Amino acid sequence: MLELLREGEEKLVNAVERAIEEKFFLPFADQHTFTVLRKEAFSSLREFAQKYLEELLKIENTTTQVEVSFDGVVLRGGVDAVIREGERLTLWICRVSWGAITPEEVAFQLGVFIKASGLDSTSSLPRAFFANLGDSLLEEIVIDERGLQDVGEKLKEVLLKIKSGQFDKVLGGESCKRCDYSEICRFCYPNFS
Repeated sequence: MLELLREGEEKLVNAVERAIEEKFFLPFADQHTFTVLRKEAFSSLREFAQKYLEELLKIENTTTQVEVSFDGVVLRGGVDAVIREGERLTLWICRVSWGAITPEEVAFQLGVFIKASGLDSTSSLPRAFFANLGDSLLEEIVIDERGLQDVGEKLKEVLLKIKSGQFDKVLGGESCKRCDYSEICRFCYPNFS
């Protein structure tokens, strides 16, 4: 039994190492910062994977994208994982922490995905989670009919603002203060190399 556990642990560590090797990049970080943050990412991802291995094995799609178009404006978004549990779907948005995204932003993004995918017309709404990789937590985000109605109204407002040119991307300010990577960002620190 102990040998099977060790073999499973070794496979898990190898999968995490491969994921970090293939997907972890910080193009504006110096070598020291990159190395430190990469080690932290490996530790966080390994801990998360150990804790939620059963759920991770159920993932059928990763980084699933949708597009919403309105009068010539296209908005793209997506979720990081789709898990099928029988007839019911579970959606995950994964981040290192709540630092760069608020619960309201996560709920909106999940709601847009549900509406754009037509999942709001199925018999049961998907379950939705914020995968907090830094703290190794899965936090459920409640998406109900009323929330989806609010998402629809906000989405229309956002698309109208984009269409009229009133929607600028935000660099600096509160968004940057919340970001986990602001200290190595070329937009926050243009002279950073």
